[in-house]
Amino acid sequence: MLFPVSSDHKRVRLVDVAEQAGVSRSAAGHVLLGTGADVIRVAEATAERIRQAADELGYHPNRAAQQLRGASTQTLGVLMDTVNAPVMNDRLAAIEKEAASRGYRLLIGQLHGDLDALRGYLGDFESRGVDAIFCLFDVTAGRAERLMPLLGGRDDIVLHGKPITPDGYCVRVDTSQAVADLVDHLVDRGYRRVGLQLEGFTDELMAVRREAYVTAMQTHGLPCDEDLIWTDMGDTVDP
Repeated sequence: MLFPVSSDHKRVRLVDVAEQAGVSRSAAGHVLLGTGADVIRVAEATAERIRQAADELGYHPNRAAQQLRGASTQTLGVLMDTVNAPVMNDRLAAIEKEAASRGYRLLIGQLHGDLDALRGYLGDFESRGVDAIFCLFDVTAGRAERLMPLLGGRDDIVLHGKPITPDGYCVRVDTSQAVADLVDHLVDRGYRRVGLQLEGFTDELMAVRREAYVTAMQTHGLPCDEDLIWTDMGDTVDP
């Protein structure tokens, strides 16, 4: 069954919120959009009245208008790949939670390893004035060279794992500490033969995991049996 869409819907403007709250438009903009931070002061009781009026009227900031004024759109872009999707989905949820607590919303694109899709999403995000872009995919060997023309030299890009330029931004997982914590957890519960499964033996990240595992086992005074280190293909470490 189809329901008719009302043509009487009217976008609630910032001035409408200001009128309902009994304040100036600039005061409402300061509370709801973060404008005029250096020159406008609003008491907390007044700010709460403005937020309540915005909720009652169903006010939503006009992101496009904010972009035209050069103001922050309070929007972040997130680019994801399908590789290692369960882990990346957990990290996406963590980003969304932190972003929401700071008044930001997310625009999300999935790449499927396609550079053309990356170009398209970068264009879409820029046209919508996102404040920054998080790249939730691993920059594996050989991938940095392909990403450099698109992401290199930009100060609004935050990569996962490692940057593609020396001065680029990235969020790096403390892999060594994570492996040590896992060994500690198992040893504390009485386990003495702890194995380690890797994705290979030549990858830089796998080498970091192996070294952290060996160090953690030695810290507990436990023998490190090389037969307990293997890859997901079933290979063990060469003696």
